[in-house]
Amino acid sequence: MKPDSHKALLVIALTSRPYVAAAKQAGFRVVAIDAFADKQTNDLAERVIIVDFDERGFDAAMMMAVINGLDATDYYGVVYGSGFEAQPELLQDIANRIPLFGNDPTKIAAVKSPDNFFAALTKLKILHPPLINARGTDNRVDGYLHKKYIRKLVGGSGGIHIQPINGYPPSADYYDQQYLEGKPVSLLFLAEEGSVEVVGFNEQWHNPTAFQPFRYGGAVSNIPLAADIKAQFVQAAQKLTQVFKLKGLNSLDAIVQNDVVYVLEINPRLSATFDLYPGKAVNILRHIQACLSEMIQSGMTLSRMIDSYQATLAAISVNDAHAHAIVYTPDALAISADFDWPEWATDTPLNMTYIEAQRPVCTVLATGENSEAAKQLAQSRVKILLKSLTENNK
Repeated sequence: MKPDSHKALLVIALTSRPYVAAAKQAGFRVVAIDAFADKQTNDLAERVIIVDFDERGFDAAMMMAVINGLDATDYYGVVYGSGFEAQPELLQDIANRIPLFGNDPTKIAAVKSPDNFFAALTKLKILHPPLINARGTDNRVDGYLHKKYIRKLVGGSGGIHIQPINGYPPSADYYDQQYLEGKPVSLLFLAEEGSVEVVGFNEQWHNPTAFQPFRYGGAVSNIPLAADIKAQFVQAAQKLTQVFKLKGLNSLDAIVQNDVVYVLEINPRLSATFDLYPGKAVNILRHIQACLSEMIQSGMTLSRMIDSYQATLAAISVNDAHAHAIVYTPDALAISADFDWPEWATDTPLNMTYIEAQRPVCTVLATGENSEAAKQLAQSRVKILLKSLTENNK
């Protein structure tokens, strides 16, 4: 076995850059596995390996071919984000080779099972949009008419899997739920030893198409919420953490309607909103500490590493809001290698590339004195960048 100082952290996510950046800032050597291998991830990680994906996450056979080709003794463990919710058994296969820093696959399977999760919500008296078990082809569901109902892939992420029911036949891979109007809000929280600590509250928005009406558009941090609404989120997160024995960083998604929180799901892994908060090194270290509280670096415990970053974090303004937004190209697009990307663009293609219509191109970042300012700036930057890319494509 190699000395500890030679080990790396393995980061796996469909888009791994935020977690790679955090791990790098925290002093780790990093190897990444993701679906895009963008320029920024390549700049940060010692090695980036691409694995194909679809709406269910990573290609399992391709992923395990990569994992089996690695020397497990080269790694402290695996930090993971999206790509496994619909197939926790793949995460278990990885865990059999390299230790996981995160919720174990059995917890992911339990949280992502609609029957288990929504039964727990009901038992805990946590409000949520009702699931639909019987329906017709005209949105007539259990005697109700003229309400909206949506179908979701079990373990789906990113919103592209969510569709209006529209008479689709029942399927074990999907569940049907009443659609609620309201503000999509998420709580990023740290779970440790049965307790939760708030990292932040975020607003999310969609970037819809005719065929993907709930496609993820972006998110903004530090949104203003009434104390009672925040309390509803925290109480739900606390109860669910204790029932499912969650640990590390997780996010809880909900709809806020008339000051009432209706829980949609928990993402029991690192989420996209991790990218919206300063002190990423502290957050990734605390995530690992909550998952595996032991020494990982010669002569220095995680607690000491965290303490060493807290002074830096204290100097960062925590009042500003941070936003990110995904740039999707409406038409097929060829991007030249010499395209001049603005400094606020990230997750950009590494080389000259061809991107099919309605596929993600990159992410734009924005900071504002409040959440509305940051959100508007991010959305305006999406338009600015799309215009530049279109002109460059002529």
